[in-house]
Order: sequence, then C-alpha cells, then structure tokens
Amino acid sequence: MAEEEREVPAPAEPAEPGTSQSQEGESPHPLQQELEEVRRRAEEYLALSQRLKADFENLRARTQRQMAQAQEEGAARVLAGLLPILDAMEKAVDMSQGDETNPYREGLSLIHRQLMDLLQREGVEEVGTPGEPFDPHLHEAILRVPGDEPGRIVQVIRKGYRMGWRLLRPAQVTVSHDEGGA
Repeated sequence: MAEEEREVPAPAEPAEPGTSQSQEGESPHPLQQELEEVRRRAEEYLALSQRLKADFENLRARTQRQMAQAQEEGAARVLAGLLPILDAMEKAVDMSQGDETNPYREGLSLIHRQLMDLLQREGVEEVGTPGEPFDPHLHEAILRVPGDEPGRIVQVIRKGYRMGWRLLRPAQVTVSHDEGGA
C-alpha cells in the first residue's frame, strides 16, 4: 500500500516557442538571437525600400513638371519669334486692302488667318485693346495724350500677346491722362 500512496511527480510542461528556459543571467538561445537580428535587418530594409519608393515617386513627379515647363517655355519662345512675322503679315494685308487688282492680297489674308488660328490653338491671346485700363504688367506706354478717362488705352501701336499667364510681348499703347495733370 505504501507504493500506491506515493505521489508521482507531474511531467514538466514543454516551454512555449519563443520563450527561453534559461535562468536569469544566461544568454538567450543563439537561434533566437539570430532570428531577432534577421527581423531587425528586415525592418531596416523595408523602411529603406519605402523611403526609396517615395523618393522615386517624388523624382518622377518633379521630372514630369520640369518637362512640361520646358515644353511650355520652348513653345512660348517659338511663338514669340513668330510675332514679328505676324506684324509684317498684318501690315501687308492692311496695305493691300482696297487694291482689288493685287493677286497676292487673298493669299496674304489666308496665310494671316492660318497663323492667327495656330496662335489661338496654342492658347495665345491678344492683350491691349482701346478703352481698356492701362496695366503696366501687360502694356508699354509709348505716348500719353489728354483724354476724358485717364489711365485708359486710346490706341494700340503694336499688339501684345500672352500665352496663359506668360506675357510673350507687351502691347505698345497710347494712354490717356488727365488734361490738368502732367
């Protein structure tokens, strides 16, 4: 009977994965250390990858903006170069008005119209028309004459043009001023 009353010790429960059975002061298992090191490095690489991806997206967006700006500047330069040709064409058309025997008049008018259509398609618009207020950002005052409405454009000497917010050429204008003022 003595044998039956003896208690049998309970078997020890196995340790959970990830926990160490080492006593205080002992170093963790070498595989556990290696796993933690690999996890730390993986997190570093993930963070680096995310930063590089963000940098690349920013670079791509900046490059696209710069390309669009360069295209706009190139187009503005070419269109501004066409303006003296447009001026000469308008003078030729104006000089040929009333001369029904001039065979070139119709051709000049057609070419002028095509050039104006091209400028319009590219977003070029005239600035400076008689009666509108003088704006030193858009107009260049060549003459001042006395007038009823000071600060208004009286006559356009040379047309001005802009493309969007970019001024291609200021309009050269005659501006009215108060008769009593200088």
